[in-house]
This record gives sequence, C-alpha cells and structure tokens, in this order.
Amino acid sequence: MGYIIDQAIAPAYKIYSALITQSGSQPPIATVFENTLGFLPTWIRDSTGLYSSNEPEWITPVLNRKVMAFISPVAYQQQYDVIRISATTGSSNIVIVTGRYNSVTGFFTYKDTLLRDDDNFQATSIEIRIYE
Repeated sequence: MGYIIDQAIAPAYKIYSALITQSGSQPPIATVFENTLGFLPTWIRDSTGLYSSNEPEWITPVLNRKVMAFISPVAYQQQYDVIRISATTGSSNIVIVTGRYNSVTGFFTYKDTLLRDDDNFQATSIEIRIYE
C-alpha cells in the first residue's frame, strides 16, 4: 500500500488577505499579502465608519453566499470599539463597519480611524475567501 507524501492540495477557495489602515476621512489603504481572486479589490470610505469594496467580481459569489470574511480588529484601547467585515447580499458589496457601542445606552455610533496604525505595529488584518 502506497501513500502520497508532500503533494500540495489546492484549497477549495480563492483568497484575499491584507492589512488595512484608515485615518480621518481618507479611504482605507490595503497592504496585500495574498490575492488569488483574479482581481484587486479597491476600498472606499462611504461615510463615517463605513467602508466598502464594490467590485463587479463580488456579485456572483456574494449573491450565492459563497463568501467568508474575517477581520482581526485593533480595538485595544476602548473595550467597546467594534470592527466588522461582511458580505451583504442586498448590495453585493464587501463592507467594513467601525464604531463604538455603548452598553449602557444601547447605542452604536459610527467612528473613523479604528483601522489605525498608531505605533507601526498594530494594524487590522482581513481575509476574504470565495468558495467554489
């Protein structure tokens, strides 16, 4: 009986991984580590605390619910800072939301600059996978 050793198995998904930073009213800036999507996503600032990538290539996987999005936030100074990344089937966008949640009042306030890079060490990492 034989075994196959050291044979690479391709993942069942395409991947985009990057570090993202954002300051003030500027759009997010991505430093891409890996991109097998076949296109390069661009990021815009839609409004305070709301950023998106609206590439036509997102439409089919998002509508078919074949997208997984992961984010590793840098919200280390305020325990109620919230950073979320998601695929929205209503608009076929990949969306990043940043803001502050007040657990006493129950209110969420959109806030910029949570995707910060204050000390050149912390940054927000994202990974987006598109499954076949």
